[in-house]
Amino acid sequence: PEDYYKTDADAESALASAYYTAGRFYSNTMWTTAGWNECPFLSMWEYASDNIYAAGNNKADNLDCNAINSFRHETNNSLITGTYECYYMIIRIANLVIDNFDGDKADTDTKKRCVAEARVLRDQAQLLLTLGWGTAPIADHVYNSTDDKPGNATSQADALQWIADDLEKAIPFLT
Repeated sequence: PEDYYKTDADAESALASAYYTAGRFYSNTMWTTAGWNECPFLSMWEYASDNIYAAGNNKADNLDCNAINSFRHETNNSLITGTYECYYMIIRIANLVIDNFDGDKADTDTKKRCVAEARVLRDQAQLLLTLGWGTAPIADHVYNSTDDKPGNATSQADALQWIADDLEKAIPFLT
């Protein structure tokens, strides 16, 4: 890492990786407890609505989807836990860009723009966590040890305010 996070090209590459990862995680819950087939947007926001029916090819297909669809899911539903994991994986990769190119390291317009775009990616995932879990932890940097970990937000209103304030930091550098 000490040799990678230096140039404008490195910032662009890190941001492209963040966009790629966010796109992959928003389209499926790969590498999580939910498996490979379920999308966080469908899992949390659509299966619990009248917009979609979680059907399958037999009564044992899509059990976790159907549990959400029929409001009989429990907190250990793999789609819910997988969605939660996905949002934090998006936040982590966005934080890699922010942590490695912000502050004194943001010495070019390109680096400042990349940090601003990473903030938007992070804040979108944090917003979805806040809407879904209320006081979900705010992960404002990369956590590298078990001793360094976020605590839950004090309230949903405080979490929403943190997101709004963070987005305000991004606005001047976005076109």
